[in-house]
Amino acid sequence: MTKQFHTIPPDELAQEPWVRVAMLHLSSRNFTPITLHQKWVRSFLFRLSSRLRVHLKVLVGSEFPVTHSHLAIAVPANEVERFRTNLKKHRIADWWKSQHDPRLEPWDPSLADRGMTYIGIKHALWEETPGVFCPRKAHTCEKGNCPHR
Repeated sequence: MTKQFHTIPPDELAQEPWVRVAMLHLSSRNFTPITLHQKWVRSFLFRLSSRLRVHLKVLVGSEFPVTHSHLAIAVPANEVERFRTNLKKHRIADWWKSQHDPRLEPWDPSLADRGMTYIGIKHALWEETPGVFCPRKAHTCEKGNCPHR
């Protein structure tokens, strides 16, 4: 994976109906194969989505050999309160497979440009962005007709 030193892609996380809610930092042991780290990140995001019962849209930037990722997380506007309420009920560190605890920080709108630049320019963006993680809890989502995908 090569670093990208040009502008970051258009910020889909700031477009309707998505609202940026958090910045997440996930670390693995140094020299963990990047493909394994990416698999762990996807698995963690699926668990986060399902246990918090919200749709997640993410932008992910990673670095190797100090294997870690930084993620900007957005949820639909009508699920923001559920995200915050359910987050208080869970210990998300239990869902991460590495020895390093994940760090989840509330999104600071005043630092939005710095945060997106840090993810997109200092770290290599994933070539295949995970897209939307659906908790599959709503009736339409269970049927495979998720409106957010």
